[in-house]
Amino acid sequence: MKKYVIAAFVAVLSILVSQASFGSTLVTLQTPFGDVEIELFDEQAPLTVANFLSYVNDGDFQNTFIHRSATDFVIQGGGYTFMNGYLNEVPAHDPVVNEAGISNQRGTIAMAKQSGDPDSATSQWYINLADNSEPLDVDNGGYTVFGQVLDDGMDIIDQIAALDVWAFADPFGSLPLIDYPGDVNVTREHLVMTDVVVKGSYQLNEGYSGAWFYPETTGQGSFIDIDTDSKFIFLSWFTYTMANSGSPNEQQWYTAQGQYVNGTANLVLYETVGGEFDSTQETTTTPVGEATILFEDCRNGLFSYSFDDGSAEGAFPVQRVIPGSENVCDEKSDGVAAKSGDSQVLQAVDINPGMDGSWYDPETNGQGFFIDTHESAAGDGFIFVSWFTYGSETGSGQRWLTAQGAFDGSETTIDVYETTGGSFDESTAVETQPVGTMTISFEDCGTATLSYSIPEEGLANDLQLVRVMPASGNLCEEVSGGN
Repeated sequence: MKKYVIAAFVAVLSILVSQASFGSTLVTLQTPFGDVEIELFDEQAPLTVANFLSYVNDGDFQNTFIHRSATDFVIQGGGYTFMNGYLNEVPAHDPVVNEAGISNQRGTIAMAKQSGDPDSATSQWYINLADNSEPLDVDNGGYTVFGQVLDDGMDIIDQIAALDVWAFADPFGSLPLIDYPGDVNVTREHLVMTDVVVKGSYQLNEGYSGAWFYPETTGQGSFIDIDTDSKFIFLSWFTYTMANSGSPNEQQWYTAQGQYVNGTANLVLYETVGGEFDSTQETTTTPVGEATILFEDCRNGLFSYSFDDGSAEGAFPVQRVIPGSENVCDEKSDGVAAKSGDSQVLQAVDINPGMDGSWYDPETNGQGFFIDTHESAAGDGFIFVSWFTYGSETGSGQRWLTAQGAFDGSETTIDVYETTGGSFDESTAVETQPVGTMTISFEDCGTATLSYSIPEEGLANDLQLVRVMPASGNLCEEVSGGN
């Protein structure tokens, strides 16, 4: 179920580029120590700026890290990514023609390149920690400066430069690491992870996680889980078999996953089959198409899809299933984090909006749960759960259930429902019937116990749930005070 697939795409440059009032593009270098604002020299180095922004807008700088730190000289990044334990090179675009001319002074950003080839710069950049005009303005045709760090951004850069540097195999002979003990494998937490975004561009946050639907297609919808650390989206799509299929109007579900850039995600659609209800039965997951989500704001988006076999393609607007569940998204978009004293804060393990997202029991293959919660200003709590699993009665071999009800504290008991009779992406009438109950007890932001009972089918069990994407629990810890 956690088959992560990286999907990069080309965004339209003219839409994403935000210009400062004096005509220069502003970008933000995101680091663990804070954001660094950088002004790009569009007029003085137009080819280099365009090259740099092509990597930014393609999402190529997501999950990159500072791989070189040279004392009183430079810090360097843009060359390598680290995600899900795997190290990869940033895919290189065509080299850019050298545009040397601006001096390599402290606080400027410039392009790295291969020795002996002035026109070899691709993705790697560096920030000057000192006056490096000698020799960087002259050597190798001169190194192209294409921007400068603004305001107090160099304070953050200096914090990075002050980190202990460790010697590993080339090209990581001077790798800066955070709190690295020296006797364990290097993890993401040790690396100075970075991303670069155009200032003012639309950015997703954890508040977009939850349930979304198109009101015109009855009894179907999607749940979204967002990991902002790796800029990754995992989605489940609850629908039905197509009207012209061999088994029409049966329950069916798909998953989709991939990277997002700014407010848009291009995802790969998957179908998982062969499982059994609450079982370790082996499953098979196959890519079947593509999907794109474009978010307009915290309440509205556009979902488009296309199946590889040509059986269906289309697009429809989506909105929140639970009105008001966009509150955290609004807060995060405005740069206001939920904190002690805010209306969203509950006790350490109480149910809160940070618990939204995807959960599963590692003992059951290819199935799991999506959770969406909302607490109103009056303190009333509502939780909506989708359960994607399998059964022997449906033509697709898949089955999905929903559950909903009130919550108060760290545990809730809610009714389980089954919705049948729908048709893929159509407004066919459906029937929803209660079939049982489930109780969810959250032990902390990353673990929970789910007990269910479906009496007429003689089904009951206790499941130990964990996050599908562990980093998606960050918001929960923030909201609940770090517990």
